[in-house]
Parts: sequence; structure tokens; C-alpha cells
Amino acid sequence: MSRIRTSYPASAANSAIPCPIFPAPRTVTRSTSVIDILDRLRRPRFNVSPARCCGGRPNRVWRRSGSRVAGIREHVPTVGDASGTARTGGREHETVIAVRPQRSPVNTDPLPPAVEETLRSDPVVSPLIDRHGPLHVTPAEEPFRRLCTSIINQQLSTASADAIRTRTFDVLDDDVTPEAVLAADDDRLREAGLSRTKVEYLRSAAEAFRDRDLTPAGLADASDEAAIEELTRIRGVGDWTARMYLIFVLGREDVLPLGDLAVRKGIEQLYADGDDLSRGEMREIADAWRPYRSYGTRYVWAAYER
Repeated sequence: MSRIRTSYPASAANSAIPCPIFPAPRTVTRSTSVIDILDRLRRPRFNVSPARCCGGRPNRVWRRSGSRVAGIREHVPTVGDASGTARTGGREHETVIAVRPQRSPVNTDPLPPAVEETLRSDPVVSPLIDRHGPLHVTPAEEPFRRLCTSIINQQLSTASADAIRTRTFDVLDDDVTPEAVLAADDDRLREAGLSRTKVEYLRSAAEAFRDRDLTPAGLADASDEAAIEELTRIRGVGDWTARMYLIFVLGREDVLPLGDLAVRKGIEQLYADGDDLSRGEMREIADAWRPYRSYGTRYVWAAYER
């Protein structure tokens, strides 16, 4: 373990950790040239952000279509602004030019004192708290909807997942409940863009929620491993999805999802300058966060996404 960093590098205080999985979109502050804007921005091919897995909304990023844009009406986007009017091929189109819409924090309260004291005992995590502020782990509302979102998003690009999810929920009249999914017509779900397999996965999730209480209240007395066992009985829900559900839906505080590539890469970047670490070494690092490893994991994600 001697090669593992025990403090946050001063040189990284204002630098971003490279992220091959979650490329960080950049905010456009002012521009009158859409060519300049589009040349700088790219849409990541896949967005497998853990938050998105369980229903979070990803940042919107413009991908250049390849056609030359003649010009753009002067537009000064602000944080939270998501559109401007560009003229291409003689027709006006709405285009996304402010690429980091403002999101209202779910919870801006300080970290619980016990959590902050524990995490600040790790000199690598402590400056991440200062940089990213309080990142909470709390139970979420609409657990079935969030699990459906996770299933729909699997192995899809951001744009495809958003479109298919919107059409699927439209089929359900936005009544995303087990009863509505089980009553929905297969052909209409397929027409929304779902594969036959994902229709089966959604029905399996609906049957599970109909027959068992998989909500935060229903699983309150189950251990983490028992909850994972219950969730992975659902077709289409593997260990990774189950652990994301524990953190982002059930609000479990001591989950360490080493099956997540971003967690492993993030730990390696933060503690070993990107060198490979074994899972045993990663568990030893994360022991410093017990019994709040979910919180520590959120700070690793925050650093890695940046």
C-alpha cells in the first residue's frame, strides 16, 4: 500500500481529473458564432452516470451535425439557459448552446456531523468536500419509476434513452406504476422504442413491485446484501443496478460499488496517480469512510466526473 497517496495533491487543487466515461461539458458564457460553439462541444457517445441510471438528468451537450451553420443571432446564454436560434440551410432551428443547465440541489444542508468528521479523516477526501460541497445520501421518491428509468437507459446513448423513456412514459400516461406497466399493450411499448427484452424486464420489475415492497420503507429492515438479493431477482437488474438503487433510491449510507468502473478509476486517480489498484487495496482505502462509504463514493464520482 506504500504507493497509495495519503493526501490530496496540491497540484490537483484546481485541475480536473480526466474522465473517459463522463466527459465534462463546458459552459458557454458568450458567443455570437455558432461555428465556434459547435467546434468546441461534443456529445458523449454514452452517458452511464450513476445518477442518470436511477433517474437523474444528465447535462445536455450539443453534437455538431456536420453541416455548416451560416450564423447565429446574438445570444448570451446564462446558467440554466438551454437554447438559442441558429440558421442552417435557410431554416431556423432551436439548438442547445448553453451546455450546463442549472440544477437545483436536492439538499444543500451541511453534511451530518458524523459523516463529515469521518470523511475529513481521509486527507484525500477532505478537500473534495470543500470543492463539491455537501453530497447527501437520502431515500428517493418514486422508486419504481426510478428503477424503470434505469432499465430503459441500459446500453443506450443519452439521446436515445431520453427519447425512448419519454415515449414509454407517454404510453403509460406518465402513470409509472406496476399496475400501469402490467396493463400496457406490448405493441405500444415496442412502438415507443423498447426492445422485446426490455419490455420483459419492465414487466418483471412491475411484478416484483406488485408482489413485494421494494420501496425504502419496505426494505428498511433488510440488510444491504438482503436488499441486493431481492432486487437482483428482477430480470434485467444486476449487481451494479442494485447497488445504484441502494445508494440513490434507498439512501443506504455504507455501500461500496466496486463493480462500477468510474469508482475504480476514480480511486486509482485520486490515490495512485492512475496506477492499477486491486479491489482489496480499494476496499482498504474505503475502510476509512466506514460506515459512510456511500458518501465517500459520491465524492469519488464527483471528482472523476469533473
